[in-house]
Amino acid sequence: MFSVFYKKISCFLGLAILTVWAVKATDGQNQKFLVHLNRQVLIGGSILKYTAYLTQESAPNVPKGSKTFYFEITNAQNKPIVTWKSQTYTNQLSGEYHIPDNLPQGMYQLHVFTNELRKNSGNGSFSSPLIIQEIHEEPMHQMTIYTTSSRNSYEDFAKNEIAGMEFSISVVSDTLSMDVKKGTTVLLSLPAEIKTAQLSVAITEVSPFDSLLNRTWSYGRSTTDNPEYFNFLPEQGFTALAGKVTDTLGLPLINQVVYVSCKSEVVFFNYAITDGDGNFCFALDSTWNNKDVLLQLSSAYTGNGNVQWHLDQKNSIRNFSDTTSHFVGGYQFEYINQLQKRELVHRIFAPDSLVADSNVVIDFTENLFFQPKYVVYPSDYETLKDFKELADNILPAVRFKKENDIYKMGIVNDNQVIFENVLVCLNGNPVTELSTIARLSSKDVERVEIFNSVLMYGELTFNGVVSIFTHAKEFNTQQYSINGTAYQNQFYSNRIVAHATSNSQPTVLPDIYWNPSVILTPDQPFSIKLNQIDIGHNYVISVRGFAQTGGFIWIDKPINF
Repeated sequence: MFSVFYKKISCFLGLAILTVWAVKATDGQNQKFLVHLNRQVLIGGSILKYTAYLTQESAPNVPKGSKTFYFEITNAQNKPIVTWKSQTYTNQLSGEYHIPDNLPQGMYQLHVFTNELRKNSGNGSFSSPLIIQEIHEEPMHQMTIYTTSSRNSYEDFAKNEIAGMEFSISVVSDTLSMDVKKGTTVLLSLPAEIKTAQLSVAITEVSPFDSLLNRTWSYGRSTTDNPEYFNFLPEQGFTALAGKVTDTLGLPLINQVVYVSCKSEVVFFNYAITDGDGNFCFALDSTWNNKDVLLQLSSAYTGNGNVQWHLDQKNSIRNFSDTTSHFVGGYQFEYINQLQKRELVHRIFAPDSLVADSNVVIDFTENLFFQPKYVVYPSDYETLKDFKELADNILPAVRFKKENDIYKMGIVNDNQVIFENVLVCLNGNPVTELSTIARLSSKDVERVEIFNSVLMYGELTFNGVVSIFTHAKEFNTQQYSINGTAYQNQFYSNRIVAHATSNSQPTVLPDIYWNPSVILTPDQPFSIKLNQIDIGHNYVISVRGFAQTGGFIWIDKPINF
């Protein structure tokens, strides 16, 4: 009797992408990126806030499906140090990232891009320098900076987009007192020509590094470090996990079945078949976000020795730029010194202000094989010391043996014992190394689900499935396969978490205001009410976003308190 079940939509997407491997993404050629940061000089352990805008000439305000934004911080040697990603179903993404405490101090670059943009040599991507100082180290005396810029600044670009349109930004005092720090309102008005704008607004203290940071670099294809990038369709509603699998000599493994799976309470996995170059590709929807993913070859692979996995890590394509040493002295040195002290004071008065990275995990709920024929709970029986005793005594239609030092799982179907092409799963993951299974006792196993009929999964056919769930849910690659590799499919929250604030708390950080979601029309100006400001005198209000027509808006205006 045949039990036929259908693949999930994501599986079809994965196979479709594999089939059209040679199709080149072109959507990124019309995309443009703009990213607004709350500040560019940060202390390790502090929060980087951002709002990213993505427009497309064909449909500036109507993205097709979800988009994945990739964020990457590179050091002066052009190497990725920190990476993260987030998804949005609109043309705007606001979020926060906790800068690691132990990030070595110096100048870095933040790159923001989509998968389509990096395929287009980075044209339209966003890049901005950052200065990061460790909180417990002496303020840096020198750092490596970039000396070349490959295009005009975004400010010049934005001026061309909104030429002839003037924004009105004014500051008024709420009191008759000369000390406007006690009550200040900032008004932002939109010119009538724009009609509607989607903006983010920040007020930040002017720093002595602003002239050094007021430049933006674009990407370009590197001539000395050109890793192989895999060619797949634009990500819309999913993220692509692609790579190549080879033997230890670097020769591609052709026509091999690659499983992708993760720890789960049900059996759920996808598969792809490698092409003539050993390439594979999966389309993973949001159900796979924030999960440790396992990649492995199926048990049909009979090659000797370990295999090598070459995964596309979604790094940007970057030019190597000339660098030079910059001496940090005078006002710059003193500013970093004061910034360290302010950060310590801020953590004392607002200890809960750090935003934890989102770790929302969506579990699979539907068993890929529908309902098993048998479900056995070993705790209902006497203690059995290993899996062979379980198979011999309490598991119907299951056989387990060791032959030539290799463990094999068998299924009894139509009075025949079949040891070939039986799928074994452990905590939802296919298992090709059964030595771990052999050591499981009845105390280790929560339940065993048994399918003793032929099951067809796309192009794959199994003579049966034995799915084992243990009480302990450790995720160790070696438990499942000797040729597998793990991949952290980590996403971060795109939601701003409101901090608990009080008027009695001093404002000590350089960014005194941040609002990532301002909708502005000519008939409805936007006002900002500021609390008491205890530091500094010179500030700048920065406005970023885009108009209804799709043109970027980039405004910086000094404000003196």
